[in-house]
Formats: sequence, structure tokens, C-alpha cells
Amino acid sequence: MDKFIYKMKNQLFTVALILMSVFSQAQKIKVKKNQILVDEKAIAKIDDKKRIYTVSTLNDEPKFTAEVKSKRFSDGSTSTWILISDINNQNTNEIPFDLIFSGLAFEKNIIGNLLKENLPLLSLDGVNETVLNTFLSDKSERISVKMEQNELDIVEKIRQARELYVSK
Repeated sequence: MDKFIYKMKNQLFTVALILMSVFSQAQKIKVKKNQILVDEKAIAKIDDKKRIYTVSTLNDEPKFTAEVKSKRFSDGSTSTWILISDINNQNTNEIPFDLIFSGLAFEKNIIGNLLKENLPLLSLDGVNETVLNTFLSDKSERISVKMEQNELDIVEKIRQARELYVSK
């Protein structure tokens, strides 16, 4: 029994260390009076009009919009992404939507996705215009197009399963 308790203590200690390291490096994101605050520093502004979020510089210069899109498939699953649109020239591109914060922190989830290291459209210096322009000019396959293909694949699998069932 002593070995079991010792092993459990070691596992709990390991989990506690992992959680402490994860939470100590997490950025604190807040929205106060339409200002995006990361670790208490204002980096940009965000306005929500009918679920379309306009991201602006601190000088109120609108840069892009972010709109959450989702697709429900025939099998009941759902996929969600963010459509990013340039304010000036209407170029668009899409990024995956990852649920970063639980609860009703929808705006914080969008900001968290815009701050991601692999594609930082926002940084501690504000709107990252170089990354934004490069990203919006990228003409690779869009997430929404992939979602349509996934739906066609699901419908085809369902059709094949029905044919197999009927033929028996």
C-alpha cells in the first residue's frame, strides 16, 4: 500500500508541475472598453457588430474583420473557423478556430486565435501588418472549401453504407 501512495504522490506532483508551467506562461487576455489587453498592455481595439469583429489599431484605424464560421456535417459533427477580411481591399483568408477559453468568452477565444505563435495576426506590438498582408494574399485552399469536400465525402460514405445494407 505504501508503494501505491508513493506512486500516486509522484504522479500528482508531476501533474502539478506541468499545470504550473502551462499556466505561468499563459497570456492574460482581457477586453476593456473595446481595447484588447494582453498582460495588462493595450495592443489593439475590437468592435463586435452582429458577430463580425473589427480589429483596429489603438489609433482607431480599422485593419481587418474576423467572423466565426461553422459547418455542421451530415454525421452530426461540426467544424469551426475564422474568416479574416482586409478592410481596405476585401482580401480574405481563413484560420482554424480553436477553443482556448471555456465558457462564454467568445471574444477572448477569437483574440487568442489571432495571437497564436504560428500565425500572429496580433502581437504585443498591436496588429502585425506584415503577417496580415502575407496571410491575406495567400491563395492556398481555404478551410471552407475543405469543409465542403469533407461533407461530400461523408455523404458518399453514407450512400455506400446504405447500398451495402440494402444489398444484404
